[in-house]
Amino acid sequence: MIAARRHRFGASLIDTLILTVPGVAIRAVALSGPAPDGGEQAAGSGWLDLWFANPYAGNPFWYLDVAVAVMWLLYLWICHAYWGQTIGKRLCRLRVVRADGNPLTPSQAGVRSVVSAAGTAMPYVGLLFSLVDGLWIFGPSKRCLHDVVAGTVVVDLKAVAGETGGRSGRPLVLTIGLLVIALPFAWFLWIAWG
Repeated sequence: MIAARRHRFGASLIDTLILTVPGVAIRAVALSGPAPDGGEQAAGSGWLDLWFANPYAGNPFWYLDVAVAVMWLLYLWICHAYWGQTIGKRLCRLRVVRADGNPLTPSQAGVRSVVSAAGTAMPYVGLLFSLVDGLWIFGPSKRCLHDVVAGTVVVDLKAVAGETGGRSGRPLVLTIGLLVIALPFAWFLWIAWG
């Protein structure tokens, strides 16, 4: 059975929170010293620059953005290639399989991961690409763009195993708990580095 959109969202949110910690740590360590070229990061001219500009132009720490994007890509690829699920998907009882129901091949996991992580590293259109990728799930097949490109589907393991009973609130409770922990931390970082 195809996974519910809300469960996929919860899994994605958990994975994002998991990867936020090392991403922030990488930036914190690198930004604690002087800029590589002796200058400072160029100030943007507003909110649109934050989302639709080239994050690498005038940024002496551009390599940090690339490192975080590569970290995200490797996390997705390794988890999907070996286990068919990330930590978030495991907690939400989801698995990625080929469209015919068989396990993913490493190349399919790689294609899926590259398309999924591409939005984090693309200048100018990264946010738009990520938005299109994520909104694709509202089509009739309940598959994101990265699923369509790689020929994969995300299945609900509880339904596949034939388990019955009421809905488990565990993924939702876990997601809310992680948000309660992560949002104050993110707010602090925004204030400290903003």
